[in-house]
Amino acid sequence: MKGTVHLLSRRQVLVDLGRGAIAVAVLGSAAACTGEDSPPPAGAGSPTSGTSPVPSMTEPVPEDPVTWKRAGFADVSAYVLLRGSQAVVVDTGESEDAVGEIEKALTTAGGSWDAVRHVILTHQHPDHVGGLDAVLARATRAVPAVGEADLSGVLSSRPLTPLHDGDELFGLRIIGTPGHTPGHISVHDPDTGLVVVGDAMVNLGGLSGSMPQYTADPEQAAASVRVVAKLRPRTLLFGHGDPMTRGTAKQLDQLVASL
Repeated sequence: MKGTVHLLSRRQVLVDLGRGAIAVAVLGSAAACTGEDSPPPAGAGSPTSGTSPVPSMTEPVPEDPVTWKRAGFADVSAYVLLRGSQAVVVDTGESEDAVGEIEKALTTAGGSWDAVRHVILTHQHPDHVGGLDAVLARATRAVPAVGEADLSGVLSSRPLTPLHDGDELFGLRIIGTPGHTPGHISVHDPDTGLVVVGDAMVNLGGLSGSMPQYTADPEQAAASVRVVAKLRPRTLLFGHGDPMTRGTAKQLDQLVASL
């Protein structure tokens, strides 16, 4: 996903695939996980990319169940995960313009930028990380993080923390789901059966795996679908397409059988 021409072709593909299946600038309603159901260089204008310790990982995490909000843009979504008085933002949209929808998701849920402890990026593609600096400018307490193999592809105004399969933060588990990109990760809440899958799968007119034309390693991508299916999730949140909250495990089984 390099360069302006690539972005335009990606948008057109998403429009063609998702016509009638994904809303423009949609914001989902707050709910427990069982209830709610390319481009210019990433972080353009950001001077640094690197790693940092994770100070907020040692902060006590509220015991409340995770609820979620969707911040939907033209062809991609970000998510706010809330646990008590704290929040995590997963992905940031393709530009600083995305920050308004993310803020709306936070405030509608009764949160604020000060509540955000982590900004987790599922992968390095600019339509998921382009709004990072704008989010970090507002979420001043947040630690940004991305899968280690994608770290060099993300520019950030704040040092990035590398994440690995099996890492835990905010009571969430990081699941390595490479293939779409080398360092693609998903975010799993075992208590509610929620998985934010980024672009490891899409739900555009039906559940499918990583879009082939934007997939670095198809075999890895297929294996990652199987990994998610073994989690038996109840809710899937996608970078592209509407959240899946019913019949999730069955649809995953059907997808796995087709691979």
